[in-house]
Order: sequence, then structure tokens, then C-alpha cells
Amino acid sequence: MTQRGASLQVAGLKKAFGPTSVLKGVDFSIEPGMFLTLLGPSGCGKSTALRIIAGLEPADAGTIRVDGQDVTDIPSVQRNIGMVFQNYALFPHMSVQQNILYGLKVRRTPEADRRRALSRVADMMGLGNLLDRRPGQLSGGQQQRVALARALVSQRPLVLMDEPLSNLDAKLRTEIRAEIRELNQRLGLTVVYVTHDQSEALSMSDRILLLNNGSAVQFGSPQDLFNTPATVAAARFIGTPPMNVISGENAPESLGRLSVHGDAKDLLIGVRPEDLSLETGAADTRIEAEITGWEYEGNNTLVKLRTSLGEAVTLSQKRQDMPERGTRVSLGCSLHALRLFRKTDGTALDKP
Repeated sequence: MTQRGASLQVAGLKKAFGPTSVLKGVDFSIEPGMFLTLLGPSGCGKSTALRIIAGLEPADAGTIRVDGQDVTDIPSVQRNIGMVFQNYALFPHMSVQQNILYGLKVRRTPEADRRRALSRVADMMGLGNLLDRRPGQLSGGQQQRVALARALVSQRPLVLMDEPLSNLDAKLRTEIRAEIRELNQRLGLTVVYVTHDQSEALSMSDRILLLNNGSAVQFGSPQDLFNTPATVAAARFIGTPPMNVISGENAPESLGRLSVHGDAKDLLIGVRPEDLSLETGAADTRIEAEITGWEYEGNNTLVKLRTSLGEAVTLSQKRQDMPERGTRVSLGCSLHALRLFRKTDGTALDKP
């Protein structure tokens, strides 16, 4: 079973609730079959953007096009879009079968077609032996599969998902997100997925739109956002733990070797925790710091440090024998691992 996904273009999307501006002119575009994640902290506007695309909220300004058709002012039921909600939105008094087929029944799809569709998605989602149960008799993972089956049964080319895994435990989240990604690729669906969990975004997405305070911070592949953050905000959000961002004053002599315009004190230095080292061997640049603690994570140890300017820094490494708290150390890294940002507006400089 394959189908063609829909393209989606969003331009100049704005939304305010009273004096609070929630979306401030958001733009993005994706091709059919792509998996896009709207990522960002709570309150950044990602769920509002999804609800506007679905037609559940009106936009104050902007346009939404699905396969080239302007659907901005078209009612939700006419947009040919599937939706999976955070709380599953299953009818507790209906069986699994009735929940899955509810939309097709409302649209008066012939019974024979409904049965064929039910058989297809029940087999696909592993729900064949649960069709007569009610939602209250299911586990969280089973309820999520029912919600997904309901969105897939009508073969809508565009499916929107609003934090669908937030109510599941960590192990089940990992399993279900792999299933969602596999369905996206096997069926050719276009998916727009909302989450604040960057591990979900990085592992599932073709493209990520990072939002902060209602504005688009960066749009690109997971590799783009991780390796070349466009702003300090992106650098501090992406990564577990996120990129360290410290003042250029911590390493002015080393930064002076770089081909950049302006004084080092006008720059911010970004470096991933895994690119820092406590080793005493050769390094392109060094930053003086003091160990303030560490967190053991099994395969890795996260070392907590404070620079000479009082900035908190995290280092990730495999070694488990750590110097004592209060030990003064030098942090080494190679120049190619550094990312430079302007202090004035937080935007990234071209890589030297």
C-alpha cells in the first residue's frame, strides 16, 4: 500500500491571542512524502501553527497551500488532512473498530469499502485482535496505535501529529516513533509533527523547523541544525547536552589565528561537549576552567566546569576516572569544531 503525499507551503503565518503574539510571520515549504518536525520549547507557537494548518484555528495573516491549493479559508473538514492528537481523542464508549472507522462513517463511505479499509490498517498497526475492545481496556501504546490507524484509514495525503508520544514511557516512545517514521516512508505520507523533544526531531525528520517565541529560528535537515546552528538560540537548544556557548574573551589568542572580522571579545564561541577534551596533548585552542562536578551516564560522563569568566561549560567523554571538584584544567578542542556567533544579535558567522 503506497500513496502520494501532499506538498505543503506556509507563508507569513501570524497569530495573536489578545496582546500576545504567538506566531510572527512563519514561512516554510515541504515536498510530498517529507517528514517535517516543528520543534521548540513550550509556548513557542508550534502547536498553534499545527492547529492553523489543520483549520482548527484561524490565522490572523498568511497563506496555507496544500498541493498548490490555497486552503487558508477552507473549513477543516474540507482540507483532506489527517490529525493525531496528543490525548488520542478516542471515543470511550466506542470499540476500537468504531473509533477507527468513525470518520469514514461520517463521510458515508460504503460499508464494503469501510471493511476493506479496516482490515488494511488493523493488520498494518497490529490491532486485529483488539477491534472489539474499548479504549479503556487498552494500554497507552495500543491507544496510540488506534489513533494512528484512524488517521491512516482514510488515506489522507497529509497527516498532522501534535506531540503524539508525550503520554508514553521512554521505551514505548522509541518503539512508536520508529513505527511512525516507517509508515511515513512506506506509505509516502507527508507528515507534520510537533514536539519539544529534540531526540524525536533529530531521529525522525527529513526537515526541522525550530521555533522560538513565535519566530522561525532555523529550517533545515537534522544535520544542518546540529552541525551548523544558525543562531545562538539554535545552538543552545539542539543537542543533548546542548552546545556550549561562551565569550570569545576566554580564548582571544587562539581566536586571533582565525580569519574573522572584529575583536574576539565581540564574538561568542560555540563548541559541542563531545568536541572538548581534558587531555594534555596538542590542541588548536585551550580554555581555562575549573571542574564543578560530573554526571555519570554509563557510556559517558558529563563533566561540569566553570570558565575563568564564570560561564558554565559541559564536557562529554568516555573516561570515568575524574579529577576532583575544584581542579583547574585546560579544555582543548580543534578549530574546526568551533562555531562563532556575533554577540550583538546571536547570528552565526561563516565558518572560518
